[in-house]
Amino acid sequence: MSQWYQMDFPDPSSEPARMLYCYHDTVLVIVMMVLFGVGWFLILVLVAPFMKGLVNRDITNSDKLEVAWTLLPSFFLVAIGSSSLLNLYEMEVGDNVGYNVSVTG
Repeated sequence: MSQWYQMDFPDPSSEPARMLYCYHDTVLVIVMMVLFGVGWFLILVLVAPFMKGLVNRDITNSDKLEVAWTLLPSFFLVAIGSSSLLNLYEMEVGDNVGYNVSVTG
């Protein structure tokens, strides 16, 4: 049940709602991993002039870094997309689909 000043979603009451709740948490974890990774590379590049070129030489000539920088986002997108499609098709399947509407006025 929702409470005043609640900072997250209310407890899910059905299986599709629980799956959407888990999907939301998964996407937030992936977004935070991407932000920390990009922030780490940004700090690495900004600090490189103070390290007398020791770090910059490794970054500019790394083929493994280019492959990882290309493939990792595709794995993240496939994971998010497959989970999203699973949620989408799970919510539409059913014989007796009912809608609950509560109007407060």
